[in-house]
Amino acid sequence: MEVYQVSVLDDVISDADIVLTATGSIRILTGEHIENMKNIVILGNTGHSDLEAGGDWIAKNAVSHITITPQVDKCTFNSGKSVILLAKGGLVNLRCAEGSPSFVISATFLNIFLAAIELYLNSSTKYLTGIHLLPKKVCHLLYRS
Repeated sequence: MEVYQVSVLDDVISDADIVLTATGSIRILTGEHIENMKNIVILGNTGHSDLEAGGDWIAKNAVSHITITPQVDKCTFNSGKSVILLAKGGLVNLRCAEGSPSFVISATFLNIFLAAIELYLNSSTKYLTGIHLLPKKVCHLLYRS
């Protein structure tokens, strides 16, 4: 099992290469955090709110916005530092997905539903307490949908 260091954001923000928020709260990254990041940090948000990762602050304070690819922008500030902002600070799991967000969500729910059916039909014979991968036949049902 890997062990990860848990730290206070203010103590580590200046050393980070990639910052990915996942709190579900708002304004986790402030302008002060962004100003204290090193040059060319990749910044994204997998939380809940478009206001979580400082995208609104970056939009107001960057002096240059260059689109690298759809949903990937290089934002440069007066200091000369830049950040690589994913999905304009919005939810990367929805905005950067290849399919539409509604498809991503429906596929996720279908996968959960198929797993529940598999578990119900085979719980006493095949699945003891623990973590299990879905059988390929169940995954193939999802892929064909």
